[in-house]
Amino acid sequence: MKATFSKVLASLATLGAGVAGAQPVTTPDQVEASQVEAGALGVEIMDPSAALAADEVRAAIGSELGVRVVGQSAYAPGLGRLEIAVDGGVVRIAYHPAPGTVIERTLALPIEQADRIQLIAFVATNLVRDQASEVLGGLPVIAPPAPPVPAKPITPLRFVPATLGLVPPLTIDRAFGERVTVGFGLHAIMGWTDSTTIASISGAADVVSGNMYGAQIGGAVAATFGHARGIQLGGAVSLARGSFYGAQIGGAAAVSGGSSTGAQIGGAAAVAEDHYGLQIGGAVSLAKRTRGIQIGGAGNATGPMYGLQIGGAANVASRVDGAQIAGAVNVGGDVHGVQIGTVNIARKMRGVQIGVVNLSDDGDDSVPIGVINYSKNGGVAFDGWVDSSRVSAIAFRHGTKYIHNIWSVGWSPDHDNVLVGAGLGGSVRFADKIGLDVDAMHWATDLWDIEYEQINQLRASLAVPLTQNLEAFGGVAANVYVTDQMDDTGSDFHPVMARTIQATDATRVIMWPSAFVGVRIKAK
Repeated sequence: MKATFSKVLASLATLGAGVAGAQPVTTPDQVEASQVEAGALGVEIMDPSAALAADEVRAAIGSELGVRVVGQSAYAPGLGRLEIAVDGGVVRIAYHPAPGTVIERTLALPIEQADRIQLIAFVATNLVRDQASEVLGGLPVIAPPAPPVPAKPITPLRFVPATLGLVPPLTIDRAFGERVTVGFGLHAIMGWTDSTTIASISGAADVVSGNMYGAQIGGAVAATFGHARGIQLGGAVSLARGSFYGAQIGGAAAVSGGSSTGAQIGGAAAVAEDHYGLQIGGAVSLAKRTRGIQIGGAGNATGPMYGLQIGGAANVASRVDGAQIAGAVNVGGDVHGVQIGTVNIARKMRGVQIGVVNLSDDGDDSVPIGVINYSKNGGVAFDGWVDSSRVSAIAFRHGTKYIHNIWSVGWSPDHDNVLVGAGLGGSVRFADKIGLDVDAMHWATDLWDIEYEQINQLRASLAVPLTQNLEAFGGVAANVYVTDQMDDTGSDFHPVMARTIQATDATRVIMWPSAFVGVRIKAK
C-alpha cells in the first residue's frame, strides 16, 4: 500500500516539483547500511496544523534511544515505527513494533513547544523500550543526531490584487518580483503563481508553487505545491502536495500529499497521503490513513480505516474501525465493526462478517454469517446423532467461538435416498463447560432423483463434556417437510403430532416436532 501510494504521488508531482520524501534525521557513516536499517526506527508525524516541530521531535527521540530515526516512507524492519498524530490540543502516540501488538497512548499537549517535544519524546521512547528492549540492547551505539540547522529567513510575499497572463513569465504579477501573492489570476494558457488568495484560473494548466486559498481551476491540470484551502478543479488532474481542506476534483485523478479534509473526487483515481472526510475514485481510491468515507468504483486501499469503505470489487485496509462493503472481497487487518462482501478476510475480527465466505486468523469475538465461516483459532468437530424421526446423521462442523457451519449426510431406513444437509448455528458456553446450540438446518431428501423434497429444521440442544475432546448432546427440533408428491411420502420420517397443510395443488407442507441425541468429537 505504501509503495503503491508513493509511486502514484511521485509520478503526478512531476508537473512542477518532486514530492518530498521523508528524510532521515541522521546518517551515521560509521555504521554499515545493513546495520542502520536493522536498527532504524520509523517516526511518522501527522500534524496538519503544524503544532509540532517535526524535525526536533525526531531528533529528541533518536537522541534519547541512541538509534537512527527515519521518516514515514522509510522501511525500518528492526524497530518498527512510531505514529504521532496531533489533533487540536491532543496527541496520539502509537508504536508498531516489527513483531507484536500495537500499543497507543493519548495525551493532552502542553502549551509550550519545548514542553510538547519533551513530553512526546518521553512517552514515545518508553513505548519503544518496553516493546523492543532486546533489539535495542543488541544495536551498535549511534551518536546523538545534530540539532537541525535553523532555516534561513524567507522574504515576505508581496500582494497583487489581480493579474492577467498568457504563459509564464508573460504575466502582470511577474513585474512585481518572484515572491508575489495574487488575489485573482486569469491565464489564457498556463498560470504559475507563488500564492493565491481568491481564485486562479487557467485554460490548460494552473500551478501554484506555494499555498492556494479560494478557487483554482485548470482546463487540464490544477496543481498546488503547498497547502490548498478551498476548491481545486482540474479537467484531468488536481494535485495538492500539502494538506487540502475543501473540495478537490480531477477529471481523471485527484491527489493530495498531506491530509485531505472535505471532498476528494477523481474520475479514475483519488489519492491522499492522509484523509479526513469523503474520498471518491471512479476506479480506485488510495489513502494512507482514512477517517470518514472512501468509495472506489473498482477498489479501495488504505492504511488504517476509520469510518466507511465501499468498493465495487475490493477493499483493502490494514485496520478497520467501522464498515467495509465490497461487491467481491474485503481484506482487513484488525477489524472492529462490519465486513459485507462475497468474501471477507480479517486478521483479528471483532464484529460481524456477512458474506458467502468469511475468514479470519482470530475470530473469537466475531459473528460471521455465511456459507463458509472459518477462523484459524476456531473449532472443528465431527457430530453423529439419531433423531426420533428415524433419521441418523453424521456431520462436519467448523466455525468461530459463537458461529458455526454444519455439513451433514443422513439416512432413514424407510426412505430410498440419502439426505444431504447444511446448516448455520450459534453457540454459547456456560461456565466454559455446558454448551447451548441453536441451529438452522436444511436437508435435501431426494437430491439424487432431482425432486423438490426438503426438510427444514430449527434445532436447540445442550452439550455436556465427557472428556477433553468428547461431548454428548441432545435436544429438540421443529421440522417442516415440503414435498410435491401427493402420496404419503412424509410417513417415511414417522412424524409425531404432524400437521399437514396443502400449500398449493401440487405442494404439501408437513410440520412436526422431534428429539435427537448424539456425540461430538472435537478435533480442534
